[in-house]
Amino acid sequence: MKDFDLVQSTKRIIQKDQLDDWLIKFPWLTGELGNISSPVWFIGEKPSLSSVENIDRKSSKKSENLQWLYTRGDCLFRTALLESGLKNGVPSLNDGWHCYITNAIKEPGNVDECWKHQTRRWMPVFQEQIRHGKPRVLVALGK
Repeated sequence: MKDFDLVQSTKRIIQKDQLDDWLIKFPWLTGELGNISSPVWFIGEKPSLSSVENIDRKSSKKSENLQWLYTRGDCLFRTALLESGLKNGVPSLNDGWHCYITNAIKEPGNVDECWKHQTRRWMPVFQEQIRHGKPRVLVALGK
């Protein structure tokens, strides 16, 4: 199978459905982190627009690693991953992953707005991720 490129898949969906391309403003916001080949996946709802804007405003070194590192809850999550063996090394660094973290909805926004419609719209990208990675355990994050 050809290597999976989430950003290219996302851009195809944005173009096909004529969506706002947030990747122009937030190119670091890929909606994924970790090892896609891992059997353990954590699935979030969608990136919080307020957190994304804060990261973009305050951080001088923007990278995909910041997606799940900004809030206090993110730091607790990473510590739990480290303690459970799903991540090695320093919790804040973007290496040592033995799991995969992704969002069902890739575009940032308020978590409660139009989630059913957005989930359907982003399902092709999520399905492609699953086909590429073949997870064994999916863990839902959030509500």
